[in-house]
Amino acid sequence: MDTTAELEILLLLCLLPLLKNVEGNLFSRRQTLADISHSLDDFEEVEQMLAWKREEQILQSTRLPNNVVPLHYDLRLEVDLQKFSVLGHVTITVRCVAPSSYILLHADKLEIVGGDSRLRLQGQDGGSSPTITSWSLHSKKQFLLLKLDGDLTKDGVYNVKIHFKNVLSDHQFGLYRSSYINENNRKRYLATTQFEATGARQAFPCFDEPALKAKFKITILHQAEYRAMSNMPVERSFKRENGWVTDHFMTSPKMSTYVVAFVVSDFTSVGLKTRSGVEINVLARPSAIAEGKGTYALDFSDKILTYFEGYFGVPYPLPKLDLAAIPDFPAAGQENWGLILFEELALLYDAKAPSAKAKLKISHVVSHELVHMWFGDWVTMKWWDGIWLNEGITSYIERLGADVVEPDMKMIDLFTCEVYEKAMAKDSLVSSRPVYQPVHRLSEIDELFDDITYLKGASVIRMLHHSVGEKIFRKGFQNYLQKYAYGSTVQDQLWEEFTKALVEQGQTDLNVKSMMDTWVLQMGYPVITVTRDYSSGKAEVAQQHFLKDASVTTKVPGSKFGYRWYVPVSLTTKSTGTEIHNNLLMRPTTDTEIIDLNGAGAEDWILGNVDRVGFYRVNYDSKNWRLLINHLKSDQFEDVPVVNRGALVDDALSLAGASMLDITFALDLSQYLVRERSYVAWDLAKEAMDYISSILDRGTDTYKKWQDYMVHLITPFYSDVGWTDVEVAFQEEMGQALAVKLACLNGLSDCVARAKSLFARWMDTQDNSHIPERLKTAVYCTAISHGGKSEWEFAWQRYQQASTVVEQSYLLNGLACAQDTDILKTYLEHSKDSKLIRKQYAKHVIKYIGMKKAGKSLAWEFFVDNWDFYFKTFSDISTIAKIVDKITEQFSTDKDLENLLAFTKDRELGSATRAFQQAIESTRANIKWRQNNQDKVEKWLEENGLTD
Repeated sequence: MDTTAELEILLLLCLLPLLKNVEGNLFSRRQTLADISHSLDDFEEVEQMLAWKREEQILQSTRLPNNVVPLHYDLRLEVDLQKFSVLGHVTITVRCVAPSSYILLHADKLEIVGGDSRLRLQGQDGGSSPTITSWSLHSKKQFLLLKLDGDLTKDGVYNVKIHFKNVLSDHQFGLYRSSYINENNRKRYLATTQFEATGARQAFPCFDEPALKAKFKITILHQAEYRAMSNMPVERSFKRENGWVTDHFMTSPKMSTYVVAFVVSDFTSVGLKTRSGVEINVLARPSAIAEGKGTYALDFSDKILTYFEGYFGVPYPLPKLDLAAIPDFPAAGQENWGLILFEELALLYDAKAPSAKAKLKISHVVSHELVHMWFGDWVTMKWWDGIWLNEGITSYIERLGADVVEPDMKMIDLFTCEVYEKAMAKDSLVSSRPVYQPVHRLSEIDELFDDITYLKGASVIRMLHHSVGEKIFRKGFQNYLQKYAYGSTVQDQLWEEFTKALVEQGQTDLNVKSMMDTWVLQMGYPVITVTRDYSSGKAEVAQQHFLKDASVTTKVPGSKFGYRWYVPVSLTTKSTGTEIHNNLLMRPTTDTEIIDLNGAGAEDWILGNVDRVGFYRVNYDSKNWRLLINHLKSDQFEDVPVVNRGALVDDALSLAGASMLDITFALDLSQYLVRERSYVAWDLAKEAMDYISSILDRGTDTYKKWQDYMVHLITPFYSDVGWTDVEVAFQEEMGQALAVKLACLNGLSDCVARAKSLFARWMDTQDNSHIPERLKTAVYCTAISHGGKSEWEFAWQRYQQASTVVEQSYLLNGLACAQDTDILKTYLEHSKDSKLIRKQYAKHVIKYIGMKKAGKSLAWEFFVDNWDFYFKTFSDISTIAKIVDKITEQFSTDKDLENLLAFTKDRELGSATRAFQQAIESTRANIKWRQNNQDKVEKWLEENGLTD
């Protein structure tokens, strides 16, 4: 080793303590360096080497160092919708937090225009400042590094001026282009944005972290045939001689970069002013507005915005609220402050083709995004590991508002169908995760936009609501919103406000943080087992971690809570008809509790988790299961709350799958469904029973017997609701659609014949007005499934010619119902061609095919062969994880497992990493289910007279 190398190593060893503790300034420590290396002749060379080491250390981080923080953005964009180009200039006013000789911010896929006049640093109000000596882009971490010739001064305020260029791609992330065909058959383009989570940096250089809030002053230049929109109203507008327009928007309040938005389009609008003076507009392609498709969302937004202003005790803070339907949009909705963007299906409603399902989607999404105006925009999580504070809270509170505006929908009952089941399915896996999940890499951010964040997050907030009561619930949130206005928080700050609200009411026995930490900081949930002593009238209540496959307990990650929870236990009994011990809060330090059942007789059933408010499953001793089964099979079955009737089927089948209950109990229980007419109960039960359908192999005797059993169960419901298109209440319409769909899917001859007849009439007359809107999904799928090439090609042509996105959505699903693998291969190939199928719908095609029996293997093979296409197209959002989830949900054989393991070995999976882990675990559990239960199911079907 030469002397120079030895000196370099010695110098680095001496500097290690300094490098570990250095704050803010990692480029200029000349005096310290000189003190250490004064005896070296090559001072400059050593200094350069150390500067390089320090720079490398900075760029290895996922996070910005926050040595400077943004205060204000002055952003100017020239958007050319002919050349698909953007010229931009941004002046960012920053404040120095710690002296440093560099500025690090975000930029991704941007061309930075260099030169002294283009990239500058100036002291505010003419004050002195260092000079930018060099800059560099670092694509892996998406950083823009500006090096300075001296230190920024602590608390000094500076302006960073950057010119840049961009291209309007069709990638549906960042600032991108969309298009549609207008009524004159002319293709019209628009520029739009999708910045959550890390897309703003693809539109302009910025400090792209949620806690780094700043005010925005936005100016957009565009061709005069278009109009521009942003978060704030237009302050002034100028027409230019070259046929362009310059729109200057009002300065925004402090907000995060991911909720900044702008749209340049030829959209038209319909609007109103709320009682509090907020201008609301729904914007979309001109034909949609002219046809009145924005009216429902506008009226709904008016009512629910007013409701939330009262509920939160905080007025909506902006002067306007725009809701825009974007033809190509990767999410249902995005909560940009003052300019919410939606996919068209989530905003536009056709009153001439009324559909309960379509109205439900719009009410869900619009309510969800409006809650975000407070939870997410007004108060924001500090970092993406707390995204559930946005999405989980919002996914629950959206239903409180929608339930007030649309009471017939019974949103709270639907919560159990749409939220609990899906969350529980994911959270019963060892490969699940806590609601709060640290983020170490950029790809991990996208992974957090999953069912655990949205659905489990919503479920535990609902449980908290019922634990503390309505008054405390509202007070806690109101205090939180008022205290942290325009700021950023972590979950402990929310728990603190709830605990304070409880203390103010004289309730000191509940520490909200202690309770909620067990639900948010560890994955999973418990099964509560109620074991009765029929002679004493008491019951033992115990909790344990519920896993889909109980044999994998040795693989469960460690938890400081030992997989025990604070569990709010509620029970009701046949004899009282009221809840008992609703306030029993099981603690993680207690294995069991003894409960007095308040006089319940030995022949009275006990029911746990009333209305399924708690995020847990319930198991019983064998006798109590029999008491519940017998009661549900009697004429008094409606004594059991509607949500619990469906939940009992779900719990029983899930417990059986986990080997905690003999499956014959669950099957015996399911027999009661011949009496059931509630959509909510049926939907809950259906999801659980669909699992068995997905596991059994198509074409086998057992699968045919199972279909016959499902036909036996659904026929009475199907016969009652019929095929009428007469207007009925919301829940009745949803029930009719479910009954017809389930009857046709399982081969009920009358259902199949009617569907085929209606479709054939459409083919003959070229008019489908005779097919009830609410039944189109069932009709199209059934006719194509039982048809051939001519039916499929007809539907394909209708898809190409469909004038509404709703009709396209029906057909997209129906086309996936074909049984011919060659036809399905053609369909999958079509989905990759954006001229045939919009890019955002490619994800639907492969999911729809993968979820069908005939398409299971085909969809997987196509996904594997076209991995690069799906990974590139959907890698910036969580969509690819959802694709993996759907196309593997039927996997239940050793071959399926082998395919998954082979594909995932040594492959970079990005935001789909956890989805593949869960697919592998679920496949193993499904294989075990077949081994343990398939023979029992077949024997049960034979013994109950359901043979061929």
